[in-house]
Amino acid sequence: MDLQSLEIFISIARMGSINKTAHAHFLAQSTVTHRLKQLEKELEMTLFTRTTSGVTLTEEGRAFLPVASSMMEQYQQFIQQNHQIRPLRIVAGKAFVSTQLPRLLGDIVKRTLRLPVIYVLPYLKNRFTLY
Repeated sequence: MDLQSLEIFISIARMGSINKTAHAHFLAQSTVTHRLKQLEKELEMTLFTRTTSGVTLTEEGRAFLPVASSMMEQYQQFIQQNHQIRPLRIVAGKAFVSTQLPRLLGDIVKRTLRLPVIYVLPYLKNRFTLY
């Protein structure tokens, strides 16, 4: 059981449609169906009743939904707590600090959408220490 399968299960339950879930997650419908079947096989239960108008949770699916939701919430809380801003420490020469560091910091900001905490220690033997 992986997190993406849980996320897909929760999404199908909320949307009531495998097709809408596939569209929302930018996946092929066959991929969503395959992940759902894998999850059902692993759990040894049928989670949805399939109809021409969509899907509905089975009794087992209704029982599993709060468990899956809780697992996802706990995972997201863990990630948020452990991805707090941490200081960035760089020890580099003057040339790197003046030429490459601005580009590096720009890349970090683009990827994380936040600027790292940086401490600059005094110049020492042709080196700057950034914390």
